[in-house]
Amino acid sequence: MILPILSLAIAMHSPSPELPKLLDGVYRIVCMGDSITAAGDPGHGYVSVLRNKLRGLFPDQNFEVVNVGIGGQKAPDMLARWDRDVIQKNPDLVTLSVGINDVWHGFYDNHPNGDGPKGVAIETYKADVEKMVDSALAHHMKIVLISPTVITEDATKPENQKLKIYVDAERQIARDRHIPFVDLNAAFQARLGHLRSGPDDKTLHLTVDGVHMQEPGDNLMAYTILIDMGVPRDGVVDLMPTG
Repeated sequence: MILPILSLAIAMHSPSPELPKLLDGVYRIVCMGDSITAAGDPGHGYVSVLRNKLRGLFPDQNFEVVNVGIGGQKAPDMLARWDRDVIQKNPDLVTLSVGINDVWHGFYDNHPNGDGPKGVAIETYKADVEKMVDSALAHHMKIVLISPTVITEDATKPENQKLKIYVDAERQIARDRHIPFVDLNAAFQARLGHLRSGPDDKTLHLTVDGVHMQEPGDNLMAYTILIDMGVPRDGVVDLMPTG
């Protein structure tokens, strides 16, 4: 009886997957962002999902995932607290999610072209993101740029059309500095294109209000980030929405 029991125990034990190269030597991760980052942690927020998945898949790594998201913030706000909330926490890796409010708030108060005073001009946005990225690299921290997701679940809306300019700016920053770029905007547009039944579909599939996440939206964020970090797909396939 000993051998069958031993065989069963071995079969039930799943070895941890190989640690992705990006996460080699990484123990503390700081997640900088706005309300999408801050929300649902603990809970179904994407930072909470990242934390739980990384700890579950790589228990020997003892990951510490610190959430420093603050609602309503834009690139200048994050830059202003970058030293306190990122550099002084001495992370091995930082994720930077910024851009939704920089664009969205520009449409406030009857500014249909998104040029209102509460938005952030693309030149300022790009310069501030570059400063945060360069600061992380100067302090020998790994950094992952995470693109904005969506503003409304309709790709044809002017908010999403303008958002593409900011996503492209981040992509270029990442390319110039040879750092990882997670294109959540593309992942969301692809998923919504699959889910929406047509231009008159008003159903909110991934967000509660066109911006902030329902659980499927958080899961899609976490799934895409983890895959782009090099985590094996088998370990996160349960996060990918079906249907």
